[in-house]
Amino acid sequence: MSNSQQSTAYARRQAAYVGLKSQRALAARMVLHCLLCTLIGGTTAAVFQYIGSTEQAAGTLWGSIGRNVCVMVFTAALLLPMIVVDSMRFSNRIVGPIYRMQSTLESIARGEQALPLRFRKGDYWQDMPVAFNSAVERLRARAEPPQAEEEPLPSGRG
Repeated sequence: MSNSQQSTAYARRQAAYVGLKSQRALAARMVLHCLLCTLIGGTTAAVFQYIGSTEQAAGTLWGSIGRNVCVMVFTAALLLPMIVVDSMRFSNRIVGPIYRMQSTLESIARGEQALPLRFRKGDYWQDMPVAFNSAVERLRARAEPPQAEEEPLPSGRG
């Protein structure tokens, strides 16, 4: 791998989000889960408030329920960005190593000399580079023609 390819690979590795497609799917699921939690929590709170307050006038009761649901929605709206950002950072520790391995495999498939695979501190799959690098070295050893030992030339008979 040339220096420019190494720096490009390093720059991509330092990107905020690797495996953008999978991380977008994760973010969408996080938003959906938060919305469902808010909807179910708000509905449950409204039902319990309705059941527990039979003496309140209907207008006062619905106003109170509306305020409580709005507080839940507002709280969820404040928490959602933090949850999504934290999830993306966490998923980088899982997706990043897989992305790095895929990039290294693509380099090897193109016939380039790939650097040994390394993951960042804190990444998941820390045992994978050891096995991967061993396999690559073994394949390289098999692919290289054996070095024939030079035999001394027979000396002339005199």
